Amino acid sequence: MIKSFNHCFSAFIYFCFLAGGRGVVAAEPTAEGLAFFEKKIRPVLVDSCYKCHSANSEKLKGELLLDTRAGIRKGGGSGHAVVPKNLEQSLLMEAIRYKDEDTAMPPKEKLPASVIADFEKWIMMGAPDPRDGKAVEAAAGTDIKSGRKHWAFQSLAGAEPPEVKDAAWGKTAVDRFIRARQEAVGITPNPSADPRTLIRRATFDLLGLPPEPEAVEEFVKAAASDLDGAYSALLDRLLASKHYGERWARHWLDIVRFAESNGYAFDGDRPNAWHFRDFVIKALNSDMPYDEFVRLQIAGDLLADTSSKTDDQALSAVRNLAATGFLVAGPYTTQQTQKERERSRYEQLDDIVSTIGTSLLGLTVGCARCHSHKFDPLPQHDYYRFISNFADVGFANTDVNSNPGKYNKARSEYDAVHAPLVAARAAYEKEKLPGNLDQWIAARKSRAGADPDTGPPLKLTAWHHAGGFSAPDFKKAFDTAFPPEKGVDLAATYLDGKIKWVQQAGWSDGVIHNHFGPDNAANYIWRTIEAAEEKQVVLSFGSDDGIKVWLNGAELRANQASRGAAADQELVPAKLKKGKNDLLVKIVNGSGTSGFYFRVMPGIGKDIKGAGNWHHIGPFQAANHDQAFAAVFEPEKGVDLAGVYADGKLKWTEQPGWKDSVAHNDKLTGNNCANYLY
Repeated sequence: MIKSFNHCFSAFIYFCFLAGGRGVVAAEPTAEGLAFFEKKIRPVLVDSCYKCHSANSEKLKGELLLDTRAGIRKGGGSGHAVVPKNLEQSLLMEAIRYKDEDTAMPPKEKLPASVIADFEKWIMMGAPDPRDGKAVEAAAGTDIKSGRKHWAFQSLAGAEPPEVKDAAWGKTAVDRFIRARQEAVGITPNPSADPRTLIRRATFDLLGLPPEPEAVEEFVKAAASDLDGAYSALLDRLLASKHYGERWARHWLDIVRFAESNGYAFDGDRPNAWHFRDFVIKALNSDMPYDEFVRLQIAGDLLADTSSKTDDQALSAVRNLAATGFLVAGPYTTQQTQKERERSRYEQLDDIVSTIGTSLLGLTVGCARCHSHKFDPLPQHDYYRFISNFADVGFANTDVNSNPGKYNKARSEYDAVHAPLVAARAAYEKEKLPGNLDQWIAARKSRAGADPDTGPPLKLTAWHHAGGFSAPDFKKAFDTAFPPEKGVDLAATYLDGKIKWVQQAGWSDGVIHNHFGPDNAANYIWRTIEAAEEKQVVLSFGSDDGIKVWLNGAELRANQASRGAAADQELVPAKLKKGKNDLLVKIVNGSGTSGFYFRVMPGIGKDIKGAGNWHHIGPFQAANHDQAFAAVFEPEKGVDLAGVYADGKLKWTEQPGWKDSVAHNDKLTGNNCANYLY
């Protein structure tokens, strides 16, 4: 056989040499190539080309038929439409690339760039195309009864092995079928392989590895006295090896498109994909029944108990969950826009059912996504019914406690220690908490509206609102002093009566109110705060977007922010005078609906004596951020405002312009460095 093979290979090389490279030996199309054609190429040809370039066209254009393999390669009056592995000579590419307006196809609209790229890839793959002969149009309906009679859907039937002349040659009934065919064509079998050849063949076949020298010698010795017994024992030993599952799992993993990354341009890793690979290996090594092997891959997650109580149950749950990697092992893009999300989801579902079809049914179910099958009973309607069964299948990792025995032991020990604390808390909640809560509520009610640090209550009137005053842009709205800033007159109207002050009795403090619009507009709210005595407070605001605050005509805060309203975004220290205090707030809306938040908090200014100005020193440079954070520079060892550092380059500087309750985003400079404030 070796000599015969070498002779044929030499003849092939000689033929290629004679050809001088002018021709290309067409390779047989691969399953991958044919699947690519059915999924990416045929649907486009049907939708965009067949109307004018098929046997069923009302008027064939350009003498070009694109509904058969022969037609698309022959081309029309201008030449070959497709030349395998040659984009420049394939006139179809020139047409869909719109290189010439006269030959641009399809004429109404250029195909998307992604589709053109698919055609380029297809041609460079060798233009695999299963269409042979005249195009066959799918029937409007599918005859299920007739389809069941197709040979591929017939149940296996027993067959009596044929009689052979050379009955001594075979060892099993299957061998008689082989020998009968050989005798029919006059072939004489090769002599039986010697023991060394047998063990190499069997070991490579079952394990994918060469046999150990010691194993070869043992087998040769055993085969000398009992070849059949030695060979049977060899097969049992190889099938029991862990390498058997590793060798043969590869075939199944290839069929079900297993990979440890997502595919597509970004090709992100799938760090937990190996669980499915190991499931297949262990299933083969443990001789798992085929029906269980299939059931777990289709619905293992539904059969898994993730709240396992024992280690054995946990191992079973992990196995069942890992098996469903079969469904989601295909390519998946994590980079997608909202526009692409639905299309991408259907690609995933198609991948799932197509893989089930090819791996478990031996059928290219995916073709029915675009058309009913022409011969076997797979209507397009059933394809989408099939798809719907997996509509809820998602891509996610599931946590399983892989060692519940150890966990349960530790949990019992923890509960034993924790139980007295839980009992004490329960007793407190039952015996003491209700009374304490009632006392707290009563005290809170008696101080409603009062400053929490004691003192007579403040009297706050209802809010009044006027707005919005529109401007060309946000900055103009923020900077422009609209009439309310010049003085609040609750009886006044503005913009020819379109805007007036409206009392808002329903607006509560401590709540975000989203009321203001339109875009790029200023809204004003006003109220009075009456204090029985002079009082230091903090006025808390939230706003989106910009805010200005005046108390008794004096501006306390101006912040041209860009944000959504939230509690306590602006904490403004304020001193209330005895009697009535006027509070005016300007909320400037950038876009959308704008809101505000307000409450009065206790002041702390009266408790702080002699607050001085900030002092600053820095930056102290470091190699990186972590070093700058961890290093103990001189100011941390003791503050000496007269001290200088870094050869006199750094010294303490007083900053009288730095105000509290204001964000200073431009004061500290330098990268990977430390600054100190005192």
